[in-house]
Amino acid sequence: MANHDAAEGLLLDRQLWAEQCKISARAEHGGMVVCGMWMAESDDIEAKLKLARQTWDESRHAMAFYERARELNAALDLDPPQSPVLQPLIPFLMEARTLVERTTLINLCVEVLAVESFHATKPLVDLTSRELMDFILADEVTHVQLGKWVVDHFCTTPEAKAKHDEFQGRVDEALAKGRQILAQQLADQAVALVGCSVSAPETI
Repeated sequence: MANHDAAEGLLLDRQLWAEQCKISARAEHGGMVVCGMWMAESDDIEAKLKLARQTWDESRHAMAFYERARELNAALDLDPPQSPVLQPLIPFLMEARTLVERTTLINLCVEVLAVESFHATKPLVDLTSRELMDFILADEVTHVQLGKWVVDHFCTTPEAKAKHDEFQGRVDEALAKGRQILAQQLADQAVALVGCSVSAPETI
């Protein structure tokens, strides 16, 4: 990864972006913990191996975001703030009991929202950070594919597919709220930091 800071075109304030890196690091760390727990609980060897790979990915992402925050001179406290974008999805963590529900929540919703967030944020940050996000995005795509694999692998009856679709529908409603928060957050940051008039996009 290039070790330089291209300030031209940077729309997000350096300190604000450093804080966002801390939030992302916390989210990736949380993903590492839950994936590791689900891997340990899984009785399906193929699913276990795939979750082991994702656990490793999440740990690398957390370290990468923490390191970028450090490079931007952020104070790396032990309890960084949580992302308001993910808040609507948090209650489902307690509800999700099966691997299908868990990966539907994390891989097909949280990871999808993360991909959208990274694509929306990339044009607003420095070159080094964009390279970091490209590195992480490549892994996130495989995590979404894992979520689809779990659904296909375990939902082999009409009843199982219907149960998944019902859960997915409720989580999608919460995901829509996360998208709205993300869009407004990016618009507010652009207005506050650049002084330009930016409207929150309808979709990202």
